[in-house]
Amino acid sequence: MINFKYLLVIFFILNPLFIISSSFAIEKKRIDIDLRLIPNNSDIFFKKINSLNKTKIISILGEKFKIVSSLGEVFTDTYFDNDRLSFYHSNSSLRYRSRYKKSRMVSKLIQFKKESSVEKNAYIEEKIDLIKNSNDIYFPLQLKEFLFSRSEKNRVISIIKKNINIKELNPIFQVTQIRDRFYLVSAKDKVKFTLSFDKSYYKKGMDVIPYLSLELEISEKLLQGSNVSKRTILKNQLLEIYKIFKKDFIKQDNTKYQSGIKILNITTSSNHPMNTPLAIVVLLLSVLMIFKLFYKRKKNGRLLT
Repeated sequence: MINFKYLLVIFFILNPLFIISSSFAIEKKRIDIDLRLIPNNSDIFFKKINSLNKTKIISILGEKFKIVSSLGEVFTDTYFDNDRLSFYHSNSSLRYRSRYKKSRMVSKLIQFKKESSVEKNAYIEEKIDLIKNSNDIYFPLQLKEFLFSRSEKNRVISIIKKNINIKELNPIFQVTQIRDRFYLVSAKDKVKFTLSFDKSYYKKGMDVIPYLSLELEISEKLLQGSNVSKRTILKNQLLEIYKIFKKDFIKQDNTKYQSGIKILNITTSSNHPMNTPLAIVVLLLSVLMIFKLFYKRKKNGRLLT
């Protein structure tokens, strides 16, 4: 029997255009503190997933956590920037995300992230939840029209507009992720940490590159309501979790957007629309048509003016 989630991955890899629904935005803001790791090899990556899937309880700095898994979630992200890659150079990112669980779409988001000026390894995230059953737009080409046409009274869109000219936005690349997620749940049934193992496929044009990564993250809900003392405890526990993987994984400072830019070898010049294969073909055809027109006129004794 064919596994639906892999058909879904193939669909999004081969089809950069698909329909989304958009509507008035529900605005949310959160703080992300996480550590991003890549495995030394693929074998250790899958061994860690299997090991965690069999583990029921884990102790971190004297506190016991129950491990709850959510396997096989599918995320599709399209990142936006201008031709100068302004978001990339300012440690920011703008993406549209669809999330699927058990073959069913569970969320659609526009997410803008910017590096925190206060907290190390932290990002401030502005999020727009796109509500279903509203006006359909073609994604991704009309997403900037959605942002451009909405009132600046919308706080999130206002923040995005302050960071970039919406008219300059273009889709930079797509990434499809199959995620195995493990939640560390406290004795009070609160999720404190999330461990996300991502099997990703980065795509731009005809280039599709697989990539494995692990993200260790503190619950943003806990961070929002924590004082300095509680945040320190949470960060110390996160570092203790990191020690479990330190031997077999390499810590990296790049965000997912920055990783995609480097993996796909995207530069400001390669991102320019005139450097796409289609644009080059159109340019050559245009030159050929002009040449034929000039030749016909010259042959008929008329000069092209």
